[in-house]
Amino acid sequence: MIEGVTALVACSRCKSIGRLVFYCGRSCQVNDYKNGDSPHKQICGNKDALIDSVLSLPEYKAKDKAPQTSNEDESDDKPRWPAPQPGYVRSGALQHQLCLLEEQPNLHYVLVRPDPQEDTGVVFPSAKEFLLFFLCMRRAVASYSPREVYRMYQALVPKAQNAIPAFGIGKLKEQLKKEYGVDIDEVHARMQAEPESR
Repeated sequence: MIEGVTALVACSRCKSIGRLVFYCGRSCQVNDYKNGDSPHKQICGNKDALIDSVLSLPEYKAKDKAPQTSNEDESDDKPRWPAPQPGYVRSGALQHQLCLLEEQPNLHYVLVRPDPQEDTGVVFPSAKEFLLFFLCMRRAVASYSPREVYRMYQALVPKAQNAIPAFGIGKLKEQLKKEYGVDIDEVHARMQAEPESR
């Protein structure tokens, strides 16, 4: 810890469901819980509130939007993917994946295959599956996050096997390693070796 800098405190109930909410201290956390603009009490540790908050993101709503006409102001559009954190450099494969997803916003992920084979898009049919995958991918796109890539892998395995039986788990692991620099087998081994206190 840096001298003179106070560590942020995370809300443990929210952290347990994958939402990261930080406070400068206990008093700020209590104040936000009781009196915040949108009191934290309403969403604290509530998975449904997490899903509702993600469903309200412009990225999720964009799928249902009609295409914009040239008269509409496009300056309000927020990027679908967060900017990389300082020091994190996206691989060429990841940049390619993001371009494919921008070109085809109805897809949630693209299984990239060598030419002359066509790439195959993945779509999660349920909102819950999509949201969990989308949150993991947003975190992984912004910074080096092996756990999030592993969670993406877990969600993609059945989709990849159903979409292209010949694609295989090995190809999916290879693609994720090219995109994120994460070895799925290493992450799995590390997670298995960790104590059960997670």
